[in-house]
Amino acid sequence: TLNILPTLALGLLLAHALERPRGPRWPGLGVLLLALLAHPWLMFGAAGVLLPAAFVQALRRPRYAWPWPPLLCLLANYWPPLYGDAWRGDVFALAVVAACALAPLVGISLLRRPLGFAVAPVRRWAYGFYPGHFLALTMLREYLR
Repeated sequence: TLNILPTLALGLLLAHALERPRGPRWPGLGVLLLALLAHPWLMFGAAGVLLPAAFVQALRRPRYAWPWPPLLCLLANYWPPLYGDAWRGDVFALAVVAACALAPLVGISLLRRPLGFAVAPVRRWAYGFYPGHFLALTMLREYLR
């Protein structure tokens, strides 16, 4: 698959198209069609492209659109062996599936409520987060086995 940047770029374009409801529909439809055609090569597939737009809708229409981010997050992270392990009750797999379902809801709730503390700007200190979270997940998996 391609790296995450094409998925994020298409997701941004689709979310932007949804932000402008009175604008032309063809850019959003074009991005959606491209995401569906490029699904096998996109990291997290078409569901990953739809996820930013789902968040936009969930923030704009919290009553009706909140189920879409968790569902799309589960679809974007679908991996048959992991979901099979979760079905059989594997604790690590269940934790990963639960995190996929709950993380979007936690993120939306954090965006909707003001924080009582300042958040540090993302600078060089955050470069280690992406590989660091994979290391933490690997350590957790080894610990639970």
